[in-house]
Amino acid sequence: APSGLYETTDSGLNWQKYPSGLNGVDLLFLDSLTGFIGSNQIYKTTDGGVSWYVPNGGQGGAGKIFFINETTGWAVRSNVIYITTDTGENWFTQFTAPFGSFTNIYFVDSLYGWVSGTRPYKTIDGGNNWVQQTNTNIWLSNDVYFSNIDTGWIAKRSSINPSLYKPRI
Repeated sequence: APSGLYETTDSGLNWQKYPSGLNGVDLLFLDSLTGFIGSNQIYKTTDGGVSWYVPNGGQGGAGKIFFINETTGWAVRSNVIYITTDTGENWFTQFTAPFGSFTNIYFVDSLYGWVSGTRPYKTIDGGNNWVQQTNTNIWLSNDVYFSNIDTGWIAKRSSINPSLYKPRI
């Protein structure tokens, strides 16, 4: 399959490969100029994708990137959660799990967040403390989404029995 970064300027009717040479597993734009690619490194653009650079701390890469507002965001890679509080110019390790890996991250506000992966984790203090959700029987989840602090879903990946869970808070 073709890889790389593609761009459309006609609402998705036509796509052209962008000449940056970058590719990744996650793409997120905060506005028309500021965006991120999660790959073997975290890449950032501030000019709409014309040029890309690796911000401080972005060398570890990311599988998923999530921002709660224009300045504060998180990224996950392997068993590590990164945080930025300056629009992605500097990324710092916020949490490292003792085992397993993370696949996605989602915050409903600046305090309440979840990560999916080998086992789900939850924070209620902006990521200062992450607690593995051992009260669930959810293993190998690949996506998480919450509409508010009480209502959310976790998708479990499985070729035999894929599942969608609605955690009880």
